[in-house]
Amino acid sequence: GAFREGLRKAGPRLLEPIMRVEVITPEEHLGDVIGDLNSRRGQVNSFGDKPGGLKVVDAFVPLAEMFQYVSTLRGMSKGR
Repeated sequence: GAFREGLRKAGPRLLEPIMRVEVITPEEHLGDVIGDLNSRRGQVNSFGDKPGGLKVVDAFVPLAEMFQYVSTLRGMSKGR
């Protein structure tokens, strides 16, 4: 019917919640953090320096991919 035709013409898209994530990590774990965010369908926007040899990574990641992230991050950075 008309509803299905209208829906088809509208070109619907499925959207999902996206989280802005800021991760602060020691420099030696920067590659691991960026790789993990990418594997979670994340988009790294920027990364920069923090005092004490730390790096900050700013990214957008789908919410569905962020469950258990804190545990994974602790494992990668050995709690640092």
